[in-house]
Amino acid sequence: LIKREFDLIINIPMIKSSNHADSIIEDEYLIRRKAVELGIPVITTPELAEVFIEGLYWLKENKLSIATTTNQ
Repeated sequence: LIKREFDLIINIPMIKSSNHADSIIEDEYLIRRKAVELGIPVITTPELAEVFIEGLYWLKENKLSIATTTNQ
């Protein structure tokens, strides 16, 4: 993260279910926190990840345009 080799982080917090869960949860938190500090976008839910991927597919098939209005 410090080297800024990532443009986007997908880090979905796990549900505490194993013996090592505490250290994993701490690592996940530190990754999300550092990403935010460095201005790297972070996706933190499965629903958001799915919508993001759907958006990428949409962009692949469609042209993005920006509509502007003028006040006359």
